[in-house]
Amino acid sequence: MRNWIRIACLLAAALCLLLTAGLADSPQPRLAFHDAVYIGHLGRQCTIAVSCRAPQLIAPGKDTFELRDHRGTVLARAQWHDPNGLMTFRVTVTEAMLGGHRLSVWRDGVQLTAEESFAAFSDLSVPRVTQLEPEVPAVALTIVCGGKSDQVEAVLAVLEKHGVKATFFMNGRFLEASTQDALRIRDLGHEIGSHGYYHSHMPAMTSYPQMRSMITRVNTCFEELLGVYPRLFRAPFSDTNEKVTALCRAEGQEDVMWNIDSRDWMEMYEKDPEELLRRVTGPEAVSGSVIQFHVNGYNTPAVLDAAIACYVQERGYRVVTVGELMALSGRELPPMPD
Repeated sequence: MRNWIRIACLLAAALCLLLTAGLADSPQPRLAFHDAVYIGHLGRQCTIAVSCRAPQLIAPGKDTFELRDHRGTVLARAQWHDPNGLMTFRVTVTEAMLGGHRLSVWRDGVQLTAEESFAAFSDLSVPRVTQLEPEVPAVALTIVCGGKSDQVEAVLAVLEKHGVKATFFMNGRFLEASTQDALRIRDLGHEIGSHGYYHSHMPAMTSYPQMRSMITRVNTCFEELLGVYPRLFRAPFSDTNEKVTALCRAEGQEDVMWNIDSRDWMEMYEKDPEELLRRVTGPEAVSGSVIQFHVNGYNTPAVLDAAIACYVQERGYRVVTVGELMALSGRELPPMPD
């Protein structure tokens, strides 16, 4: 009798193994994200859609699918009521979700999406950096590097003369055409920021992947050419919106604007540097200001020299980088992506 019981148990175990193997080897539906990039904001619902290439392998209203990120966190669950159409995951963005997520879809422990999608979740209540309130009087100098320039050494000499550091926002064109200048800026201890890959209006771009590429592609250039990862981002033309902000924060970068733009690229300042100086040292140049110059502007080195002297000697401001101004103001950088 005992032998029969043992045989029955062995047969049951073998049957379970066969059934498990059959399920594992059974064909799985192939799912695809409707979009390559999604953007969401804290406290709001973000809808993420998925399509199926083999709807006959889905039991409508019965199978439960999980939307997971690269950490394995389940962000949402959903069921497919009509496998011939789209299934939507509705994600209400929480504080724990802020940042970037590489997305995949799972059923019964099996990943069904061959290609990941990307979600950028941001907190709209945290303003991008424009003008801050530091605990000591200070202003931040920012210098945009958008193309090849013969003024880099002159600008660096002015900063060295006054013993101050600035934040240099470089785009892909500058990095690739003026790599030695970029290396010298880095080696002198100035802060490195990103200015996107091309000089294009990001809010006008027709797709989120195109927007994101402007950020990630130039980050690769920074790492390959300078060995640094920029933690600050200034959009080309300083043209930004909540989508651009979310995408750069998902990459561990803060979106930085300015409250004083020198406009030193305007031809009118070629013969009137005094007016340019008045523009950057006027009553708006208060503690907490973020001031923008361009490395290829008209009379930029001379005006920068006089402006720094005004900030330091006449007003008693410290001249710092954006990162330092943020620290003095209690502002933190977005967390780095995994």
